[in-house]
Amino acid sequence: MQCSPFTIGGGSLTSSGTIIGRQSWAIYLLDGFSGRHMADVTRLPGHGCNHHDSKRCLYQENLNPGYATSWRCQVLLRWEDAFDEFLARAESFGLSQHAVPGLWERKFERMARETFDCADYVFFNGADVPGCGHARDGLCHIALPDCEGRCRHYAVDTKE
Repeated sequence: MQCSPFTIGGGSLTSSGTIIGRQSWAIYLLDGFSGRHMADVTRLPGHGCNHHDSKRCLYQENLNPGYATSWRCQVLLRWEDAFDEFLARAESFGLSQHAVPGLWERKFERMARETFDCADYVFFNGADVPGCGHARDGLCHIALPDCEGRCRHYAVDTKE
């Protein structure tokens, strides 16, 4: 099989199969058997994109931070709910503002010692709270959508 050189939107594909120029798609035209032609369309990987993080796409999260609660760390969400519930109870009991921090500290210590009730929790020494290897900036990394490769939202990461 041979790869035919041709131009794709400003870049070109050489006979060795390398692409010259930044392209969203790589198209390889291969000469098959019996004179048939076949086109395999393969999306280039999303490496170097502002929204790409370890094969996950952060585009929607960057567009509307915190909007998709299903991508948030479930342990942190439960802790936030527990804190909100605690504040509502403290207010309904008329506790002074000086007593609330000490009571919350004791309640939080108990909660942090309990199991996290997350099937995907993986302890990682040195990770941010809650100490899970999948938690990054309050998001559950494995809950984010997979990066399908370079797409129309591809933006060159200037930090690299």
